[in-house]
Amino acid sequence: DVICSLSLKSSVMMDFTHTTDASVPPVRVRLDPGDVLVLSGEARWTFAHGIAPGTVDSDFETADFERGHRISITLRTMDRDGYELRVR
Repeated sequence: DVICSLSLKSSVMMDFTHTTDASVPPVRVRLDPGDVLVLSGEARWTFAHGIAPGTVDSDFETADFERGHRISITLRTMDRDGYELRVR
């Protein structure tokens, strides 16, 4: 089971948080225009991912940057009835 997302137009920071183990530190990933994010396996099922509300982000390596209008094209594996397929 895979999620594939193409980021367009503006950079943004995406946060990943482990859903079952609070001792695992959160991870922040910078997505720039043209980047492709692929989630599968543990990254897909045991980490929650999202973009925090706001208009400014920091990637901890460069200066803060303002968010602009962003488009994300996301594809995910689905079964014929429109339900997500889960691999166990």
